[in-house]
Order: sequence, then C-alpha cells, then structure tokens
Amino acid sequence: MMEPVRQTQPSQDVPWRDNAWLAFWDQAAEVIGVVHVSTSPNAGARHARLSIAHRGRFSEVIEPLEAGTFAGRQIIFDLDEGISLDTAEVSGTLRMDALFALADYTGGSVFPSVLEQRPLNHYQQAAKVTGRLVIHGEEVEINGQGYRDRTWGYRNESASILEYIASQCVFPTFSLSLMRFRVADGSHRREGYVLAKEAQLVEPFTEVVRGRAGEVLEFTLTHEDGETLRVFVEERLGIFPLPVSPERNRGPTLAAYEEFCVLRASDGSRGFGVIGVGSRRQLC
Repeated sequence: MMEPVRQTQPSQDVPWRDNAWLAFWDQAAEVIGVVHVSTSPNAGARHARLSIAHRGRFSEVIEPLEAGTFAGRQIIFDLDEGISLDTAEVSGTLRMDALFALADYTGGSVFPSVLEQRPLNHYQQAAKVTGRLVIHGEEVEINGQGYRDRTWGYRNESASILEYIASQCVFPTFSLSLMRFRVADGSHRREGYVLAKEAQLVEPFTEVVRGRAGEVLEFTLTHEDGETLRVFVEERLGIFPLPVSPERNRGPTLAAYEEFCVLRASDGSRGFGVIGVGSRRQLC
C-alpha cells in the first residue's frame, strides 16, 4: 500500500497510471468521504479528488496533479504519513492504519490491463481512519474505518471495461474485497477475498439482487467449499460519482459511482462499506 509513485517513463505508448484511493466513514460523526489521486507520466486525467459529506451536506474538490506525484495544492495523499486537506470547505489530516490482511490482485487477471503481458499491480486493504477535520467551519473528530486501494500499471478503463461491480466492506471480525468485470474482449472476470488474519480467496457476486432502479439490494459470494455468504444493504448513506476518464470525452466513456451503505451479512455480522458500479456509455 506504500509503494512509491513510479518516476520512470513507460516504454509503451499506452496509458500508465499510478492511483491511490481511500473511502472512509465515521457513522458517529456522520461523515463519509473519498480521497482519490491519479497521476501518469504519459496520459491525461491526472487529478486529486476529495468527495465528502457531513450530515448530508456534500462537498467536492478536483484539482490537477503533476506527473509523478500524489501531492496537489489542496489535497496531498502521502502513502506513508496519511492525507492532508486544505480546501475552501474542508481542511485537516487523516491517518490510515491497516486492518486485517491484504488483498493482492496482482497475480490474477480480474482487472483488465491494456497490455496483457504486463499485469496491473493492484492491492486493497481495510483501514482504521482517524484524524481531525474542519468541515464547513465545524471541527469534526474522525474515528472511523475505511478501505484503501493502491494500483499502478497500464490501464484504460473506458477502452477495456464494459461493466463492473465491486465492493469493499468492513465487519467486526473480517473485511471483504470483491470485484467482477465484463470486459471488451467478451470475457467475464471476477475475484474476491474474505480478509481476517489471512486472505481467503472467494468467488464474488455469484448472485446480485437489484431494485427497481437497478440499485444493489444484496449480493452473494461463494467459498471454495461451496458455502455462501449473502450481504444485504440495510441503509444507503450517500453516493459519489467516480471520475475515471478525462474531463471531456468524444467516444465511449465509463460512467461509475460509489455508494456508501450500512450492511448486514447472512452470518449475523453488521458492517459498513462501499458498493461501486460502472458501465460504458456508448452513445456519442
């Protein structure tokens, strides 16, 4: 999770991206948020983003980043020390400490790279998130949880992904990291983990139940022995757009969002997490 940003120029004339992401929540403080940074030595859409809601009031800042850094003028994502924010509406710091085992997607091929011979380096892990923020003039102590993602390699979501669903959830004794993709070559790919002291590989989204507007109501994951775990959405606390493409696009574009939810698992566990969905918009 603390792998530094690559400084070398890629040898291929396709997008190379370095990304870091944190989704965090503190139900007692009524805060949900995302900090997402993406940089590249050879592609556009370099940016740092803060999306945050406090007691239902939403704020978002997106600022440009230089190549080779996760530090912007208002948003700094330090992979070792934490996150520093200094925007017009939100300021302060956040610290991230690991919870449970690490999900390592690098050995598989669930996340499509644009160069198949060079797999994408991709890791996720739950985190305890603490700090102090000033949000719209009010000081807010953060003592919550979240999920981190660290990814680097050749990637182009709008070209390679037709549809996806993913979820990162934290329960009292374990966390879930789950992904399923339908990609441009016609294949369906999925990979997921139940994470406690160790990482256990599972088959995610073996069933997805949706509501009238296509929203996720529940999903199922299946263990290697055939045992299943169902996860139910009990409450929705907020939804943020997920910009993964350049600011202006003339062509198929991946449209995605992340929804923060109170969850209940079929084993009786109660938790919180993020459900992300995306699909390619092709009318252009």
